[in-house]
Amino acid sequence: MENPSMEIFHRLIRRNRGSSVVKTSCLEIDNTEVNDPDKQRGCFMKYFEDLAIPKDDEKYFELFTIRHKLISELCSNSKDTFEPFTENEIQNGINHLHTGKAIDEFDICAEQLKAAGDILVPIITRTFNSILCNGAFLEVLKPGILTPILEKLKDPLR
Repeated sequence: MENPSMEIFHRLIRRNRGSSVVKTSCLEIDNTEVNDPDKQRGCFMKYFEDLAIPKDDEKYFELFTIRHKLISELCSNSKDTFEPFTENEIQNGINHLHTGKAIDEFDICAEQLKAAGDILVPIITRTFNSILCNGAFLEVLKPGILTPILEKLKDPLR
């Protein structure tokens, strides 16, 4: 079966959504018609198994490598001086965290960061500044994914 995609999955769902019949009379997989219900179940099983198992995507990896190289070159050729974070900036960031949200993989939530701010702010400030100065990222922080969500009508560079 070809690499699974959400487009193929949703096309299959849309195609079969309007039918009130429980059985699918024909399923087309890789330009081949599958009519036998047992084989159809096998095709669905294989499709969902493929969805669950991550695949290596050469195009994505190539694009990632190019971006990484460009960012590294930009950083090494930059004439900008390093401006370390201040404790006030870190405290302000912590104060703007939304409460009542899910915990992270270390069971830390915004409420805990806010409550322990006096103790944690100097440590977080030193950690962030060390990361920016040395260009080395702590292994323990690497599994996390950071996705910036820009507010409407806000400058994305700020």
